[in-house]
Amino acid sequence: MEESGIPLSYRDTVLSDTVTAQYSWRRDTIVKGIHVLLAFAMLNIVFYDFSFFINDRLDWQILLFLNPDSPIPLIDDFMVLVTDFSMPIFGAALLFWETAYLLSKHPSITKRGAETFLKILGIILFPPVCTLSFWGGYVHRFIFFPLAILVVITFWSLGNTLSRCDEKTLHHFSLLFWIIILSALSTQLSVEIIKDMVARPRPLSGFYPGYDHGLRIIADEVVRSGYSYPSSHSAMFFAILTPVIFFVSNKRIRLSLFSWGLLHALSRVYLAAHFPYGSLMGAALGFFTGTLMARIFKPAENGKLPRAWSTILGDSSESH
Repeated sequence: MEESGIPLSYRDTVLSDTVTAQYSWRRDTIVKGIHVLLAFAMLNIVFYDFSFFINDRLDWQILLFLNPDSPIPLIDDFMVLVTDFSMPIFGAALLFWETAYLLSKHPSITKRGAETFLKILGIILFPPVCTLSFWGGYVHRFIFFPLAILVVITFWSLGNTLSRCDEKTLHHFSLLFWIIILSALSTQLSVEIIKDMVARPRPLSGFYPGYDHGLRIIADEVVRSGYSYPSSHSAMFFAILTPVIFFVSNKRIRLSLFSWGLLHALSRVYLAAHFPYGSLMGAALGFFTGTLMARIFKPAENGKLPRAWSTILGDSSESH
């Protein structure tokens, strides 16, 4: 028999193939999800085990070496800038870029219009960022003018990508935003679990009366409460940077981003917010978590997306 000119045997074959494909997709998604959970659990166990290698004496020696005895003009300001505003700048830039990209998909808004939105937003943010030096309560006020300039340059550069990159690259960059979200959330969960289990006090907590008298307290970043292993700042920033490092192909950009992450981790020690070992392990935790997410969800070079993206974005994403 035939219906609508299509043999029933052919329709049955197509239906069977569709069911088989759906079953295979669900099985692969479940398997990949199990792999992610196992890798996440393994990372937590490994970095918890590394806490047993903490050497207080050595950690304090390195901390006292990296924490200057007297104020260093410009360097102190620079370290406060790096430690306090690296993540806000990077996170805000990615968030507004994703917003502009989604706006550009609307029929009434062109890519040029979305680009203009980002560039104007950067200019609008310039005055309030500059005035943070007056109402932000900061002692190191010098940092806000270069910070405002950096914000304008960042938003202007990201705006240019909307008109200069092809659609496949823009789509992949949009997926990168969600990879970063997954990486950051996973890392923060790991940090909270490990911190509560290890419960190592911070350098300025008052728990180390035999050592902390040699520390210089730097204004604008005096952190006494909470735990020190691992550093959440170092972990989170590397969790955000690492997927981008895997996404871009330019070696200079990769090296710059990695160096930025290391500098941020160093700033936590320079300002005596964390011990060197805790900052290093935090950076490593964020890097490996970001690597895990990037390897699983990063689009292939030929533009085909991994099956795992179907779980988040639906089958339509595979056509890009």
